[in-house]
Amino acid sequence: MWLGIHLVRRGVITSEQLFSAVELQASRRPPLGQLAIKSGKMTMKQVFAVLSRQADWRGAFGKTAREMRLLTKRQLADLLLLQTESTPSLSELLIEMRLVTPEIVAHELARARDSKLDHCLPLSKDSQGIDSSLPAFVTNVQSEAFAHANQTSE
Repeated sequence: MWLGIHLVRRGVITSEQLFSAVELQASRRPPLGQLAIKSGKMTMKQVFAVLSRQADWRGAFGKTAREMRLLTKRQLADLLLLQTESTPSLSELLIEMRLVTPEIVAHELARARDSKLDHCLPLSKDSQGIDSSLPAFVTNVQSEAFAHANQTSE
């Protein structure tokens, strides 16, 4: 996400284009339940039980599965890592959307590193993968895109 913010600050893309890319990224994030079944960590019946409970509580899938004792902390961490690895990066999506080229991404990454833009680098992420070190307006964009993608995939 810090690269997207850097590209907006440099005028390479607009904030609207960044929002669209973040929204697309959220829509392509595979659901944890699907990954739990594919990886053999949960059965379909267990996933449906979690989803049923979620319908009443609207809690996060992983948290609900942990509360129901269907996943261990380690299994959830493995699923979250698999989810992250299975989700296209923001730079990949910006290239796919033809907003930037691979050369621009490489150039801007080098520029950001050379400029020592450490204040833009994420320090930590919350349970939805949102950088908690980013300004509130950025995390709001990420949260809105994540929520919108979840609504459209249901």
